[in-house]
Order: sequence, then C-alpha cells, then structure tokens
Amino acid sequence: IWNTEDLQSHSSYIVPQYVEIHDGKVVPSHDLKLKSDYSLSSVQLIDKHGRVIIAAYCQTLGYISIQNTTRDHHHFNEDFSRTFRIIYQCNKTINNIIVSDDQHLIAIQLQNEKQLMSYRDVMFIPDSYHLFGHDSVAPSRLYRYDLEAKNLKWQTVTAIPIISDQHQNMTSEELTLHSSFAFVHNIPYAARLVMNKRSKKSKLKIYQGENFKLIYDYQLSKRYQHCTLYDNMEAIILAKMDHCDKSNCMNNYLFDHWHIVITKYEDEAQKIIIMKANYHNGDLIVHKDVESDRYYNLNILHLDDNNLVIHQTLLNGSQFIIKWYQLGHALAEVHLVKSYIYNKDDGMACKIILPIDDSLGDLSITTSPWQKDKMIKAFDTLDIDTFRDYCQGNYKCYLLVKGQDKTMFTLDGRILMKGFHDAVIQFKTSITCIENLWPLHYFIVVEKLTSKVYFYDRLTLKLIQVIQSPYIKIWRLTGNNDQSVFICQSFDKEYCIIKPVSKTMIK
Repeated sequence: IWNTEDLQSHSSYIVPQYVEIHDGKVVPSHDLKLKSDYSLSSVQLIDKHGRVIIAAYCQTLGYISIQNTTRDHHHFNEDFSRTFRIIYQCNKTINNIIVSDDQHLIAIQLQNEKQLMSYRDVMFIPDSYHLFGHDSVAPSRLYRYDLEAKNLKWQTVTAIPIISDQHQNMTSEELTLHSSFAFVHNIPYAARLVMNKRSKKSKLKIYQGENFKLIYDYQLSKRYQHCTLYDNMEAIILAKMDHCDKSNCMNNYLFDHWHIVITKYEDEAQKIIIMKANYHNGDLIVHKDVESDRYYNLNILHLDDNNLVIHQTLLNGSQFIIKWYQLGHALAEVHLVKSYIYNKDDGMACKIILPIDDSLGDLSITTSPWQKDKMIKAFDTLDIDTFRDYCQGNYKCYLLVKGQDKTMFTLDGRILMKGFHDAVIQFKTSITCIENLWPLHYFIVVEKLTSKVYFYDRLTLKLIQVIQSPYIKIWRLTGNNDQSVFICQSFDKEYCIIKPVSKTMIK
C-alpha cells in the first residue's frame, strides 16, 4: 500500500496465495490440487472507518483488520485462520470487488453469472449507491444498477441514446447518406438522411432531446446528398448535386479544384451562407472573383458574418494564395479585400487578429515568408517566438488571435497549439474536432487515433478530464451555450450525449 502524495512505500502485508476451508475456517493451503479453485483473486482497501483489507479467494469473500497492526510490514500467514473473517460465500468465482465512495457498500462481480458475464469496468457512481457497467464486446451498451430502486434488475440507461448507422447491418433496408446535429434553443437535435436500398427513395429523420427520440420521418420527393443543422436555426438545409453547365469553368481542365459558392435567402434581411463546391461534382457557381486566376485545394482559415479568409493552391502547384473577402448583406457587397501570393519553397507565417466583438471593427492580417529577416520586419519578437516554438517543422502556419486567446494551425487546418495569456498547450497528435475556439468554460478537442475527448480549463488550459466512450468512437462533438451538454457523433453517424453526473441524477 503506497501513500499517493509522495509515492513512498507505506506498508505491506503478506497473505496466503492459496487457501482451503476446514471446519468453517480459512487456512493457508499447500495442496497443489486445490490451487486453481482457492486462489486470491481480488483485494480492496477500506480506511475511512478503520483500516480493513477486503480479499476474495475464489468463492469466498472476507476481510482482515489491519487497524491494530503496529508494524508497516506484517506477515499474516501464521495466524491467517484467526485474522481472516468470512463475509460471504457463493458458488461462483468472485472476479472483482467494488467499494462505494463512502465505503459503506461493497459490490462483487461474479464469473459466469448470466447477468454479469459480459460486463466489465463495473463502478459506483461517485457520491451514490448506483453502479455503472458496460459490455466488454460490441455493442458495448452502458448500464445502470440502482440499488435504491424497487426493481433491482439491470436496466439500460435511458440517458445514453444511440442512433446507429444502419449500413453496417446488412439486414437493414436503410442506408445512411448523411447526418447532422446541433442545439436549437439548448435542445439537442440530430437529422439523418437515409435511402431505402430497394426502392431508392429517400427519407429525412429528425431526432430530439437527450434520448434522441424520433419525432419526424419525412418521405422526400427528390434525392438529396446532404442534410445540415445549424445551432439555434429552426430549419434543416437539404442539398443535392446538379450537373454544371461549365460556363464558369475552364475547358479541358483535368485537375480537381474548388470554387466559393455564396447563396442567400430571398429575404434580404437574412444572413449570407458561404459554401465551397467541387468542380468535378458539378456544383453551380453563384459568385466568383472574375478577375482572379483558377485555384484548387480551398481551406477556410476564418469565417464569420463579415469576413472570409481562405487559402488555395495555384494551378502551377508551386505557389499558394491567401485571400480575404468581406461579406455584406447582399451578393453585390461581397468583395475581395486583399490577397497574398507566396512561393511554396518560401513558406508562410500568417497572423490574423480578430476583433473581440465580432460586430465591431475589422480583422487584420499580417503575412511574411518563413525567412528570419522578413519575419522580423513583419512581426514582433513574441509572435516570432510563437511561430518558431510551436510550428513543429511546419513552415506554412497561421496564428489566430482574439484578445488574449491565440491558436496556431497549419494552413491545411491542423491545430498545433492553443494559448490564453501565459498558458499554452501544444498538440502533437492529430485532432479531428475542436468544440469551440472561444469557449465559455472548457476548451475541448477530440483526438483522432484514440477517439478520446480532452477537456481543458479555458483560462489555465490545464487538463481537467479525458473521456473515451465505451460505445462509439467519437469523431465530432458540439456543446450547448453553457457547455453543460454535448452531442457526440461517431464517424459512422452514431450519436451519444455527454453531460455531468449531477446530484439529482444519482439520488
């Protein structure tokens, strides 16, 4: 037993590895035939109400009091039959011992028990007498066992809703084409665009609430490819592919490239929506810069109601361009403010300063080739140090600054660092999702390889918690306004909810 404050050896106790029972007493065993049936399988320490070691020997649960031991190293083998007291015996092997936070309750997990055989990681919910557990194999459902309920059977937790992508199930008639999720007035919503495999007809299904209850099932007259939900927008955008008439495209052009597509509602008071469209998919171009050359590989560096900053590759492949558009309330007001062309071999350091209030003032952009003398002329010492310390060998980076918040990305969108005032965290693994660049309480990212969700304090940027769902591989997530509930989406369009365990949930 170690003291966790200094990790120095605190005490040790020697107990038999194998036991047998004689006349109701548990004694050390040296019989090789009995070893597999009476071996020590699990131990736990209880020290809030006296110091006791709880130990399980196969089918026998018991305890040893260490309250009155005067030495830090004690040998219990000689007087084990007197010091080991039996608590419980059964006809199943005890695999695990779980103790509640207040150490008033002990739970045991039995081997080959039909109700428990496929569950693992059983644990008490903090500050409660309720248990959580989940399947050890797919579909890895999460269960809650309520010790205070009248019905003491294992029950599926209703707070863990799941919408599965049915294309993985070959017996299903539906194929999920696209899916989206958002919070509308702090209520979780998810939408799935599905197609019947036989009839080829499409449906739009809408789910609502933390349990993702199906509330609408629409039969669509046209075949759409995308459905999109936006936070606090009481509508769903459906998109379909149309063939391009090539009137805006270059003849005999073989390379894949991107256009900016800008559409708007018929109501002039509505905001403009910015989209990007692929040439080979034949999307219609609504707005384009007629004076510019052709580009491809469009990446959006920043987008708000008033500004759009993008990065593109020129057709020759050896030059790149950063373009800043200002967006008005009509298509005629959209115009290119500035553009910065640079050579591939020179690299690029770009700093974008955003106004603290999006409705006040314009952003500012400073660029420089990744060359020491030119960077000294363009940036101050602190910015140069930031680019140098966190570029991780990427010599095409941009720094997004808003007040004391700063974030560095590669020009193709990979996050390298996040900083607030003097606090900094660096990201060396691939991140698939950033929940919010300017969060209220937590800066949250999803790691690509492990599907782990990392929660950082917004101000100190200290790691608070890491969550890894036992059911789905989280790919993206978004939170409500106060970051008290999060919708999580897997790569296969499955959904779950993350929320804090509150006192009202566990009592």
